[in-house]
Amino acid sequence: MKLNNISIKTKLQFLVILSALLMLSLGIFNVYLQQSQQLAERENKLNAQVDAVVSLINYYRNQPTLSQEQAQAAAAQAINAMRYDESNYFWITNSQNKLLLHPLRSESIGNDMSNIVDGAGKHHWREMSSIANTQSSGFLDYTWLSPQGELKDKISYVAHIPQWDWIVGSGLFVSDIKEDFITQVIKQIAFTLGCVLILMIASFVIGNNIVNPIQRLLSDLKRMAEGDLTADLSQARKDEVGQLSQGLNDMQSTIRDTLSAATLTASTASRLSESIASTSEETAQSLDSQNAQLEQLSTAMNEMSATINDVANNAEQSAEKTSGAAQHATTSSASMDSTLRKSPLYPSPLKKAHI
Repeated sequence: MKLNNISIKTKLQFLVILSALLMLSLGIFNVYLQQSQQLAERENKLNAQVDAVVSLINYYRNQPTLSQEQAQAAAAQAINAMRYDESNYFWITNSQNKLLLHPLRSESIGNDMSNIVDGAGKHHWREMSSIANTQSSGFLDYTWLSPQGELKDKISYVAHIPQWDWIVGSGLFVSDIKEDFITQVIKQIAFTLGCVLILMIASFVIGNNIVNPIQRLLSDLKRMAEGDLTADLSQARKDEVGQLSQGLNDMQSTIRDTLSAATLTASTASRLSESIASTSEETAQSLDSQNAQLEQLSTAMNEMSATINDVANNAEQSAEKTSGAAQHATTSSASMDSTLRKSPLYPSPLKKAHI
């Protein structure tokens, strides 16, 4: 599905939904970071408290005036009395999962805790000894079953003192952190829904403010496409929609003026065409008359040429006849002259001289 094929109102609604999802995701992520930070603070506190107990044990262990039994008894007595955050305590086991010290479970001291499970059925005492034997120290999480039957999440930190085979540990509840996480997520969802409602109302108002004028412009453009150029397309707005409507209105005025000018030009061209057609017809008639005259002239020229040829032939014949007559006259003159000379009436040259 192309974004160009989606209506503006749908795009605004999609933008609101996307904003809501981003807000919700950001809120939940922020709550998750807070939970992680709180868990890290609890772990750091446990680590620091257990390290303090380890330092106390090493203090008694390194006392030269005390035997190992005396040092262990003194250390155990001190640890049994230690508290932090008012009610949090420490316990001690060994690598065989034997409970050596527990302020709240004195009846279990000396017992094997290998088969003891937490509220979720996990052998957490075994995991403590496993961490101590393999990593020397570390964290574990498990579920504690309260006397009221409530399951509460808990984390513990244990550290191994190999010289005495003691595993010292302490735990803190983290169920409050998870409960607070759920509470914060619910609050974040409620806050996001409120923001979504506000955004939906705002998008509805803004969307109508954008879409309705555009729909009006589309209706006006359809009328203009059908040939109606009299509608006023301008709108009393100063935003982009108002500028668009004013531009379309100016374009409509330009088209209307152009069509008027084109109509006037077409009328003038029609009159000129009629005049040109009349002139062309007259010209054609004149050309036809000139062609007829030229044909007559050509015929007269042909006839004149024939006459000239006849005259030339006659002149030539007259010349020949004249030449023959001249020769005949010359011959006749010579004959006459000869005849006269022979006549006794013709005087001789001597007589002429004498006379």
